[in-house]
Amino acid sequence: MFRKVFTTIIVSILACSWVMSGASFSAFAAEAGNTVIEMSPTRHELDLAPGKSTVGVFKVKNHGQEEFTFKLLTTPFQVDDGYSPDYTTQTDYTKLQNWITFSKDEVTLQPGEEVNIKFKVDCPEDAPGGGQYAAIAAETRGKQDGTIKKTGRVVALVYAKVDGDVREGGELVDYTKGGFLFGQPIAVAATVRNTGNVDFRLKQTMTVRNFFSGRTVFSPVEISDEGDSEITVDTTGRFDGAVFPGTTRTGIVMWEYGSPKVGVFKVTQTVEFLDQNYTFDSVVVVCPWWLIIGATVFIVLLIIWLVLVIIKRKRQKSTIVM
Repeated sequence: MFRKVFTTIIVSILACSWVMSGASFSAFAAEAGNTVIEMSPTRHELDLAPGKSTVGVFKVKNHGQEEFTFKLLTTPFQVDDGYSPDYTTQTDYTKLQNWITFSKDEVTLQPGEEVNIKFKVDCPEDAPGGGQYAAIAAETRGKQDGTIKKTGRVVALVYAKVDGDVREGGELVDYTKGGFLFGQPIAVAATVRNTGNVDFRLKQTMTVRNFFSGRTVFSPVEISDEGDSEITVDTTGRFDGAVFPGTTRTGIVMWEYGSPKVGVFKVTQTVEFLDQNYTFDSVVVVCPWWLIIGATVFIVLLIIWLVLVIIKRKRQKSTIVM
């Protein structure tokens, strides 16, 4: 089942991985006219209490060669079925965009100049408990033909948890069970559904061993705290991604570069989320199509040869008896 959907899922995950990176990274936007804007951090995690205010700060810097003016705004943040970012759909989990205000809504920056912007989140008294998600967007505006036109946008994501009726829940829906691979890289996948009202992390690893010798040929590498916390399809042997409320996410770990073209392997997959931990062992046979076709042709020819030998022997016996 998973092999049929790998291509679609991989493309979707790669498309949104840049915008879900950890808070230690910055967002850049390079546009025509040497306009380059940076916003950092690109992710804020907040704990909110109904009726209380929370303050955060982010930096915007002009890395380009021209002056520009940027305007700040907020949008909803959700993901679609393929886990690509969605900045337009409003749900019960995107009310956060209406609670955010800025110390400055519009700023002009010279080349190399930067500014720190404070934002405040005023959580309403009747705010529902659980997860809330929004995006802070900085839109650059430059002069073109004597008019002011929008030239680009960068975003920072805001993950908030509101005190109250917070429910964490998730279930494992499906996982890779091994089998035959006809030329594809060795990979494992796990699908998890969020049944609560707040996001959680889905973590996976894959270890591959030679079935006959037991030697480890692929294993997860260590990721430092400074690394990308939103690893998707990679050669690291790991997956770490958020699962949002009301959604189902498939995580994939793939041995893409150097994956063997033929062989029999024991694959161990670990899946962790919330307080649930799973370990699955499966046997994977890697065999290219050309080898299968060649083996099939050889077997067919062997059968034909054996049949001809048997027929010939029967004819010889008949001749002797006569």
